[in-house]
Amino acid sequence: LGPVQFTNLPLKGRGAICSSRVEAGTLLVSEQRYLSWPQPTYHSLETSMVLKILSHRRSGKLLKDLAKLHPVSVDSIPADFRDQLVNENMDILEALSLKFGKDTDELLRLFAMLKMSGCQYLYCSLFNHSPRPNAIVFPPRPGNNVCEIRATRLIEEGEEIFVSYLDITERSHQRSNTLLKGAFGFVLSLSPFMVDSGLHVDKDELLVEQIESELETCLSVVNSRSPLEQSPKSIEQLVSHRNDIRGALGERHILYLRCSLELLCFFSNPMAVKIPALLLKELPSIIEETLSLHKVFLGEDHSDLVMSYDWATEATKLLVDEALSAKAVRYREEAKRLRSLYVLD
Repeated sequence: LGPVQFTNLPLKGRGAICSSRVEAGTLLVSEQRYLSWPQPTYHSLETSMVLKILSHRRSGKLLKDLAKLHPVSVDSIPADFRDQLVNENMDILEALSLKFGKDTDELLRLFAMLKMSGCQYLYCSLFNHSPRPNAIVFPPRPGNNVCEIRATRLIEEGEEIFVSYLDITERSHQRSNTLLKGAFGFVLSLSPFMVDSGLHVDKDELLVEQIESELETCLSVVNSRSPLEQSPKSIEQLVSHRNDIRGALGERHILYLRCSLELLCFFSNPMAVKIPALLLKELPSIIEETLSLHKVFLGEDHSDLVMSYDWATEATKLLVDEALSAKAVRYREEAKRLRSLYVLD
């Protein structure tokens, strides 16, 4: 553990507090995997894991360690989420209770914990969620079982440390809530992308849902093709959707950022179809706007910006422009700086 203290927070339950002032990139937690998910069987993954825990020769020690993870009791499981778990696992709960002599409430808490916290990592599972997090989880790299959590901006002493349970630039507020509700049993009461940064709030949920569905359909078609199979129409569709989103939701909406990132990724592919000349003229402003907006959502030093800077560097190669070439050098330097900050090389 780095400069982190776990404590009970008013109205929140357990959370992680920064015990000293840290900069972006600071390692907060580095943890070996505690438990591995079992191989798939005819049971659900959660049922297989509960069986693995209860059948383990040190099951008492496992249960004691896992008791620290959320939810710490059946009462702390949201009522509708608890009812859902009971309905889905009624028979298996009774069977496990008879086989292992465990109270059904204890077993239900185990199922809820596996859904809401997981059990592969004890400390990395204790951080609360925020759509505007100040830390990021790095899952294990190939060949090791170590999970890391690093700060993504300056965190003051005494400030709570948050991670995001979802990709924070992937979907609208309401779709994020749908996923959070299904996977973790809670929703966010306020739009996460608002207020201090001036980002737009989703006021017309039906309109946002319609636009998001249309964007998903467009991206599924575009991403199903290889670069050599793409046609000028593909990129024109992305540009058209981007313009529609800007007109309907504004430039500071998460869906506008997502579409812009997809477009930047498309430009960065050296095998992509020839870009229409009219669109090439817009490329410098598209690159700068996308990078600027990405930093509004994530902050100047977030590790996810590495990929955006890489895409921007490649996209500049489409144009012969001295000013843009100078910017490409800056993009490469920023990507290099962030890789060093997060030890990504």
